[in-house]
Amino acid sequence: MRINANGLESQLKELQRRSRQYRETAGNRIEEDFDNRSEQYVMILDQSKDGDPHLHILFSDWKVLQKIHFKTFMRDCRACEKKDHKALLRQLADEKAQLKRFLDEQYAEIMSSGPEQS
Repeated sequence: MRINANGLESQLKELQRRSRQYRETAGNRIEEDFDNRSEQYVMILDQSKDGDPHLHILFSDWKVLQKIHFKTFMRDCRACEKKDHKALLRQLADEKAQLKRFLDEQYAEIMSSGPEQS
């Protein structure tokens, strides 16, 4: 497959590069933040559809993983489960808004610097 950005391929590549870098930095920041919290929990987000089971299982930090065993995986996860997902959903919405602002700013900067950007 070949990307067609109507002559703006180099600008698109630069925006993609900056986006990857931002997401990596944000991911590391979020991971460190969660690892420094004392709260240990598992969130089980059920996004199943009719006839298609689909669970996302999120662990608050590496410490809670030490309590989970493969043989008793779901039972161990349920024992540590946090059912209130409001804080996670709020943080996710905030992170998405920050990413959108970042991409808008970067796009404007890249486009204002002209076609010589690579």
